Amino acid sequence: MATTPEEFAAQMQKIRDTVGGDEEVAHADMDNLMAKVLVELGYRDGIAIFDKQEKWYA
Repeated sequence: MATTPEEFAAQMQKIRDTVGGDEEVAHADMDNLMAKVLVELGYRDGIAIFDKQEKWYA
């Protein structure tokens, strides 16, 4: 079962509220959540490419 829009928003808000102002951690955690939801929606191949890309956070 796919994450609902409401669940997604709540999970994003929880990440924002719990990272203690660490923008890099929040960004990475939010990226991971978005990737999870996109996989649920059938975008597995695109996320596999995204996962292979080196990431840089300021």
